[in-house]
Amino acid sequence: MSRPSFARLIRPMSMAGVALLVAACGLTAVQGPRSWNVATSDTDGHSSSIDVSDRSGKVTDVEFDPLGANPGVGVAAVPGQPNAVDVSWVGGQCDASTTIDIVGVGAGLGITVKVEPDARPCDAIGVTNAIRLKLAQPIPPAMVTLHQ
Repeated sequence: MSRPSFARLIRPMSMAGVALLVAACGLTAVQGPRSWNVATSDTDGHSSSIDVSDRSGKVTDVEFDPLGANPGVGVAAVPGQPNAVDVSWVGGQCDASTTIDIVGVGAGLGITVKVEPDARPCDAIGVTNAIRLKLAQPIPPAMVTLHQ
């Protein structure tokens, strides 16, 4: 009976190591596209919606209208939460829907915000809206591009 070679013993251990490494990498990414949405209505009966779609695999959750969000338009770090960024944009009371698309851009994110007004005439002033993106790993705000 022949003894197994050293290479034959190492190969299964190497394959197990690769599988473990791939599984560990999966912990920092979300599998497949994900989406979140919220619908609102005011006392005048006007309704609107915000739909968020993530194709980057880097967003684990979305918080709508987060407390303490950056009051300005753009992307900002969240104090005490290294795995989160606030994304703010200008909308208004006359918005029918807002669509937010998130894609991976290298190690960062590309975010496109599209606001669709409703069909009625509107003279309301613009207001800042915000969402908080909870991320699988820290991404500095400087690595997030926002287009509206």
